[in-house]
Amino acid sequence: MKKNFEVEPVSVPVPIAAQLLGVSPRTAWTLVKDQKLPSFRIGTRVLIPYSALTAFVNERITYVKKEVSNG
Repeated sequence: MKKNFEVEPVSVPVPIAAQLLGVSPRTAWTLVKDQKLPSFRIGTRVLIPYSALTAFVNERITYVKKEVSNG
């Protein structure tokens, strides 16, 4: 009997992070290069912590909410 577990990934490669954020891979690489999106290496792979993706989105949502309320 095979069990399937739904587990949130710990990290994702940059192209997958781009898909999850709804941006181009080039934009995701730029965010990594500019250190706006945390990343780390394992061998030659550049990975982004899944928690960093959700934090990145939440920061932008908070920023937009502040701009709207001040605006």
